[in-house]
Amino acid sequence: ANAAHAAKTTATVVILGIPVQVRLGKRRKPQVTDAGPTNGLGLFNLPFTTTEQELSNILSLSEGFQSVRLVTSRNGGFKGYAFAYFTTTAAATSAKELLMGLTLGGQSIDIKFATQGRDEAATNSAAE
Repeated sequence: ANAAHAAKTTATVVILGIPVQVRLGKRRKPQVTDAGPTNGLGLFNLPFTTTEQELSNILSLSEGFQSVRLVTSRNGGFKGYAFAYFTTTAAATSAKELLMGLTLGGQSIDIKFATQGRDEAATNSAAE
């Protein structure tokens, strides 16, 4: 509270004899934690050369695999992450366990449960 007051009332503060300009930074979003079991998985830190076919081939080894969607920017460039969907939460959980430690193109892939189901994600991406 004192730091916020100081930042509002003065542009420069002297700390240990050194003038320091104080500014409040932007509030950062809390770090995303694993959402808990859902029927979807987020695959993060994918190489930019990853293809949908490559991921489909890997994910189809898991029972209950339905689809995968690479996330792209507005100009169509791959953003380095994708979402995979399975028939059940149990199938997604099994796939997550199977894929733990997966490395593609020399990069360790981070796998988390998706916070949205396939239909919800499709609706939200259509709205963007």
